[in-house]
Amino acid sequence: MIHTSIIFATEAHGKQLRKGTQLPYIIHPLEVAQILSYIHSPQEVIVAGILHDTLEDTLVTYQELVDHFGKNIASLVFECSNKCDGPWRTRKQYTITKLETTQNQKVALILCADKISNLRSITYDVSTTGPDVWKRFSAPKEDVLWYYEQLGKVIARRHDLPPDFIQEYTALYQKLQNITN
Repeated sequence: MIHTSIIFATEAHGKQLRKGTQLPYIIHPLEVAQILSYIHSPQEVIVAGILHDTLEDTLVTYQELVDHFGKNIASLVFECSNKCDGPWRTRKQYTITKLETTQNQKVALILCADKISNLRSITYDVSTTGPDVWKRFSAPKEDVLWYYEQLGKVIARRHDLPPDFIQEYTALYQKLQNITN
């Protein structure tokens, strides 16, 4: 099923690129899967991690996910999708609240792995490219840093997340702060 989800997500994301780069978008879902695999997540969580952006960023429908991967995986992907429209800060607050309030540990793991992957990319890009990275976002640097700070607070309070997640997220955020000041 993991192999099938990699093919499915690769086809769904097609020629999409990571924001502001020439990197194929599929690298991100695969990194999310790697992060989830590292903590020995169940297969359905890894598969949902690979598919986590398909409902939000591609033409894939919920029913297609159900048909290909079953209702459990489709529901996990649905729960991880940002179902909030509106300005940048409203959408980001929705994600913060979702991570804070979800009772489903599988959803929390996927959301956290997604944010770790994003923070890895941002930190790497800022350290190698410099401040031009912030032009990729539809919000100013201060707002992006606020968002990742708030996520870090939520992640630190969740007792159902692996300590490795909390430690890596905290270290990445501290590094990002250090290289942006």
